[in-house]
Amino acid sequence: MGNGYRPNWSMEVHTDMAVAAETLDAEMADAGNDAENEVVSGDEVSVQTDDLSGNEAVPVTETVNEEEPVTYEFCEVDATYFDNALFIGDSRTDGLSRYGGLGEADVFASTGMNIYQLWNSEVMDENKELITLEDMLEQNDYSKIYITLGINEIDYSQKKTVERFTETIEKLQEYEPGAIIFLQSNLHVSKKRSSSDKIYNNDKINSLNEKIALLADNTDIFYIDCNELFNDDNGCLKADLTYDGIHVYKKYYPEWVAWLLTKGIVKEDTSVTQEVVTEEAVTQEPVTEVAVTVEPVTEVTVTQEPITEEAVTEEPITDATEEVKVEVTQDVNVGASQEVKAEASQEGNVEASKEVKADASQGAIVE
Repeated sequence: MGNGYRPNWSMEVHTDMAVAAETLDAEMADAGNDAENEVVSGDEVSVQTDDLSGNEAVPVTETVNEEEPVTYEFCEVDATYFDNALFIGDSRTDGLSRYGGLGEADVFASTGMNIYQLWNSEVMDENKELITLEDMLEQNDYSKIYITLGINEIDYSQKKTVERFTETIEKLQEYEPGAIIFLQSNLHVSKKRSSSDKIYNNDKINSLNEKIALLADNTDIFYIDCNELFNDDNGCLKADLTYDGIHVYKKYYPEWVAWLLTKGIVKEDTSVTQEVVTEEAVTQEPVTEVAVTVEPVTEVTVTQEPITEEAVTEEPITDATEEVKVEVTQDVNVGASQEVKAEASQEGNVEASKEVKADASQGAIVE
């Protein structure tokens, strides 16, 4: 996503308001005719029930129990936070895009842009082709949407303006259900401008900002007040920051962008958390299987080894017995032979020597 090209915005807002006045009046009149009045108090909803007996219907009050929504607090983020963001606004938002450095953010802004004509307006995209807000939303996926509108609607019914804000937010959420929406305050005008201008003065700006702030729920919609960055001690735009009492010099837009990066909202990715939990559950299964594995089977196999060893040890014993028998036989034969031989030689009887030798040999083998 990249910044789209937009025409230069002028220093005077009165001209834009005069051109759009008739169109705005007509749209506001239509909105007033279509408005419906509904009364909802807290968590109680009144339901009209029909009485089959023909008597007058009796209102029944039902209590709706809802869980408390999760709220988030602002935190500091880096410039990549704007990579999948959309900025919607008037000439001040256009200034942020041109001079502030919004990175890869998309911008739908132009001089004189207002909440009444937002969905019917066109701006030039990065290819210098005209594009509507709906086209931009259909062609891209945004996780953050910044809205800075209201200064060009300041002289119209604030009630109607806030209604249009509400409708716009709901429509944006239809296109981008998971997007975080930031409602940025309208920048104050300088003290000199506020005291001399019946339309663009800080009393009206403060009144509209307060109503817009009420649309925030700190869960999906957040209000950020940029006036804390540029206000003087009197709650007016610092005189040395502006050339017309309404817009700041372009050299202050980077400071504005840096301030926006201190107002980031980072939500936990519950889908990732759930995947991790699932993986842990899976990795535990092999542990359970190992615990269930019957170790005695292995032990039984091991206990068979002594039987094999006994069978093996018998062979050396047999060999040893044979060796001993041979040695004994040899020793006895030799010994008996020598003794008899000696006796025979002395007596001169060779045959007697042989017989005794044989008897001694057989006797030793039998033992």
